[in-house]
Order: sequence, then C-alpha cells, then structure tokens
Amino acid sequence: DCYVILFPVDRTAWHAQSRRILSSRPASDGAYLMRNVVPGDYFLAALEDVEPSEWFDPEFLQRILPAAMKITIGDGDKTVQDIRIGGGG
Repeated sequence: DCYVILFPVDRTAWHAQSRRILSSRPASDGAYLMRNVVPGDYFLAALEDVEPSEWFDPEFLQRILPAAMKITIGDGDKTVQDIRIGGGG
C-alpha cells in the first residue's frame, strides 16, 4: 500500500482535518491526483506502510520530512510531479 502525501511547509497547518494536508493512492500505472490544492509551498512524499489519516499527526509529518521534496503550487496551477517511494523524484 502506497500513499502520496502533500503537506504544507507552514507547520501551523499541521493539524487534524487540515484542508492543506492531502493524500492520494496511486493508480496501477503510478499516476496520482490531488484536487483543490490551496496555493502555497508544500512537501510531497510517497510512502509505503502508512496508516490512513496518519498524515494529520504533526509528529508523523516531522518524521517523513527527510523523504519529502519541496514544491510550490500557484493559483490555478496544474502540476505534474514525478516522485519515488521514500524519496524525491
């Protein structure tokens, strides 16, 4: 089981049900989609063995920072980002 997790650089938004923390399960071809992303600076990570909703835990997000890459999403952007499990793209 793999999840792609998008979470904000701004740690004040690292809380339960934050609309700036998103997850996606890749399709069989590895493609993933995040909808309604608020513009801003984010970390993006692809991880295996993640419990559903674990990504809302600030301690978990802190632990996965080394496996994350930083990206910026602008207003109205449609972005394609390759990423590897456990590390940047």
